[in-house]
Amino acid sequence: PELFLGSAVWSHDGKFIAVVSSTINGTNKIVAVQTADGTVSAIPSSEWGVISQIVLQSSGKGLFVIATEGRSSISHQIWTLSYADGKAQNISN
Repeated sequence: PELFLGSAVWSHDGKFIAVVSSTINGTNKIVAVQTADGTVSAIPSSEWGVISQIVLQSSGKGLFVIATEGRSSISHQIWTLSYADGKAQNISN
């Protein structure tokens, strides 16, 4: 039981849609939905409390994410998230 939330983006090659997902226990993550068959898989990343926006990077190699770090933070930050290794890097403070 997952809910897909507001922000979603198509990959450059049209093979998947990246979307914010929330589970019943309140865990937020970014998942990839394969357009060919609807398979859903998590994109590895840090644990964010709230994910408010995702945008595809022009290189197609990752996303820009606006999110709060962990459950205790209320401050939204801008992050980069790599598809290849799930490495998230904060680019604002």
